[in-house]
Amino acid sequence: MPFKFLVDGHELICSDENDFEVIKEKFKKEVTVDDQKNWQTVDEMVKYTATDFIKKARHYLKLSPPDLLQSAEKTWLAAAYAVKELYLSCGRINPMSHYSLKYFYHFAIEQSPKSFAEKYKLRQYWTKAEKMHRHVYGSERYQSSTFELIISQVEKLVQELEQIDRAKLLKSFEEDYIIKSSDPTVVIKKEDCKITLGGVEFNVDYSVYV
Repeated sequence: MPFKFLVDGHELICSDENDFEVIKEKFKKEVTVDDQKNWQTVDEMVKYTATDFIKKARHYLKLSPPDLLQSAEKTWLAAAYAVKELYLSCGRINPMSHYSLKYFYHFAIEQSPKSFAEKYKLRQYWTKAEKMHRHVYGSERYQSSTFELIISQVEKLVQELEQIDRAKLLKSFEEDYIIKSSDPTVVIKKEDCKITLGGVEFNVDYSVYV
């Protein structure tokens, strides 16, 4: 699936995921991936929640023969969707790319009261979700026997994000990225717009690029 993205307002299209990551790194500028085309169709964005994606992932895995491509895609979307919904609901914050989802997933986990060992495990669950993402694009392939475990791990990731203290997360985000800039690789852009996710309309005050 081609990646459509913007560099300083100029639209570019890249046909390969790995090439995209290399190009993005070379530009070192505001690179925005088109969310809807990168993750899913507009219909899926409106229709599903993260939990629905988990159910779909298991549905495709149980087919005879299993549809591993669809199962992997839905597993990845569950993780990506859960992070995006968390930040939109807690503070009108819109992570705009794969890297920003990963970065701010880890940021959210760091705000959790979980033990170091539990946080480490949760970080590994994101790594597993990314394996499913790479399976979709063909850069890695996994056997069906590994899918159920990964789906279960991503399901736990989704459940953990649902329990995150949103007020605390927003406070930490504002302290680290609005009041002061603790990481020069994170670009915060002020916005005044709306997006629809899971059939719910969210106001967006900030777009986040990493």
